[in-house]
Amino acid sequence: MAIKKVFQPIVDVLEANKNAKVSEIMAQINALVSAKTASGAGSSTIVRDKKGVAVAILDYYFKRYMPLVGPKAVEFGKKDKTASGYNTMCKEGVSAWTKQQRNAKNAMAELLTKVKSGAIKPADIAAEEAKIEASRKVVAKTDLGFATIDELKKYLVEAKVEL
Repeated sequence: MAIKKVFQPIVDVLEANKNAKVSEIMAQINALVSAKTASGAGSSTIVRDKKGVAVAILDYYFKRYMPLVGPKAVEFGKKDKTASGYNTMCKEGVSAWTKQQRNAKNAMAELLTKVKSGAIKPADIAAEEAKIEASRKVVAKTDLGFATIDELKKYLVEAKVEL
């Protein structure tokens, strides 16, 4: 029987402790199955205050920490059924991402026309597609938010947010 990769560490602990009581290995199992939190490695995409309210989000598009509070607050669209209650990209990020996707789609659609007109040789289609894909993946520059979690936390402390 094949074991799913995600469950292998649990199986390994159980195999190594076949004769142990559940209470003896429960701490190990809990450590394996517990969700990681921001206090762990600072890897969370949501930063919450002392009361558990989201005060910043790691923006998916810009890959920068965007505060939701204070004078440098960044606007995010509301989104129910998410951990933060907000979209994963700020409004500026959504706009830039959408524009890039549209431009790439249009450029791909124009390739056939360019080949028919002789502007692009059929042998060069793959290279043109690679250029379009590369331009689609470029992240726009922004001064919004903070590059590191430490910069964000300093800002939040100055904004009198209790973490």
